[in-house]
Amino acid sequence: MKYVLACLVLLGLSTSVLANHCRPKEEAYKILRENHKEEPFLNGLAGNSIFELWVSPTGTWTVLTTHPNGLTCVRLSGDSFEPVKAAPKGEAL
Repeated sequence: MKYVLACLVLLGLSTSVLANHCRPKEEAYKILRENHKEEPFLNGLAGNSIFELWVSPTGTWTVLTTHPNGLTCVRLSGDSFEPVKAAPKGEAL
């Protein structure tokens, strides 16, 4: 899971990216659930914001950040999501 989180951070969770894709949290959640059939998969902190990865059974995925002002922003999205098994302790992926 650490590797997934590191990759998301490296791909750019900057607050200036895709700023026009921000809306109130409940509205963003409703769109992901109704239009994309996505549900929360994991979340964490990124600076002073909460980030979330949402996924669907068909493999679509969306990364959101929710900021202290209450706005939730789409940062990344895609398809072909597959969870990666963690490598045994001491081994590289």
